[in-house]
Amino acid sequence: MEASNNTTIASVGNAPHDIERAAASLVLAFDTDPFMRWMYGGPDGYLRGSAALFRVLVADARGAGGALTIAGDGRGAGTALWLPPGAEDDDAAIDDVVRQTVEAPLRKVLGELISRVYETRPTTPHWYLSSIGIDPAFRDRGLGGRLLAQGLQACDAAHLPAWLWSSNPRNLDFYGRHGFEALATIRVGDAPPLFPMLRAAR
Repeated sequence: MEASNNTTIASVGNAPHDIERAAASLVLAFDTDPFMRWMYGGPDGYLRGSAALFRVLVADARGAGGALTIAGDGRGAGTALWLPPGAEDDDAAIDDVVRQTVEAPLRKVLGELISRVYETRPTTPHWYLSSIGIDPAFRDRGLGGRLLAQGLQACDAAHLPAWLWSSNPRNLDFYGRHGFEALATIRVGDAPPLFPMLRAAR
C-alpha cells in the first residue's frame, strides 16, 4: 500500500461492493472514450454495457492479484487492472457480456479489431494492463500517473515488459511519459482506432 498527499493506493478488496466500486470508477473514467461509446451507443447502453464489462475485468484482475485502487480525499478515485504473467481474462464471461450488450452488426468488427490488437501482444512473459482510469471528479491531480507507476513497479522488479492497448488517442502521451511506445494503429471499418503499446523490460 502507498499513501501520499491524501491519496492511498491499495489492492481492490474481496467484497462485492469493492468490485462494484472499482468498476464504477472505470465506468466514469471511460464515459467519453471514443471506442467505448462506439461499442455501446447512447448513454443507457453505455452505462449498462460498460458496467457489466468492467465488473468482469475487475474480478479477473483481482483474482490474479493485480487490481489496484486509488482513493482521493478518502473516496475511490480510480482503478488499474493488471494481469501478471500467466494470467488471462475470462474470455467466456467477456464474450457473454458482449453478446448481451453490443449490437450484432458491431460484434464482427469488434472481434476483428481485438484479434488484430492481440497479434501485437508479446509471446514472452509480460504484465498486461487491461484498464486504468480516474473518475473525472479527481482528474488533474496526478492520480493516474501515481496509479500507473505503482503497477509498473512490479514489472520493473521482475524485469518484465508491460503491454496495453489504448482506446483513446488522447492517452498516448500519458503512456509515453511512463515508457510505453506505440506498436501500431489498428483500424477496422468505421470503428475508432486502437493503439497497442509496449513498455520494454527494465
